Amino acid sequence: EDMASVRLEQCADSFQAICASQALRDREAEVEYWFSRMQAEEIQPDLAPFRLMSCHRARAGDAEAAEVWLQRACGARLQPTASCYSEVIAAYVKPSEALWPWQLPLERAETAARFVAEMSEKGLEPDAASYRSVVSGFAKAGRPRECEDWMQQMLDKGLAPDAS
Repeated sequence: EDMASVRLEQCADSFQAICASQALRDREAEVEYWFSRMQAEEIQPDLAPFRLMSCHRARAGDAEAAEVWLQRACGARLQPTASCYSEVIAAYVKPSEALWPWQLPLERAETAARFVAEMSEKGLEPDAASYRSVVSGFAKAGRPRECEDWMQQMLDKGLAPDAS
């Protein structure tokens, strides 16, 4: 190996580590800064910071921001994992504080269902948690027929309808 390629590898590893550590701490502005530095150095980021930022946003209940980070990973030609999608799906069916805990706008349940379909299109196997989220979303949206359809799809895949 020549010195230039070794230096670039070390530089890439350093950028990846810094970027992932900022994402781990949920520091979005710092992640953006390090992404811009990586872009200036023509270094391809790995999945870790995208996954971490998406996960932080999903757990905070900001499904749209979680989706943006997931889409950015895809745009960077990275392959998000099934767990990345599952976090976003769960965020879409998490009730907002403005609604009763058992209510959910239909479009949010439909978006969660769209992500399960997208996972399959990308060759990822949706897990039971993803299906349960969609079923829960349609239940909260008052759509029993869709609940039954998604429950049947889940059973057809051999997945358990409950966590146990």
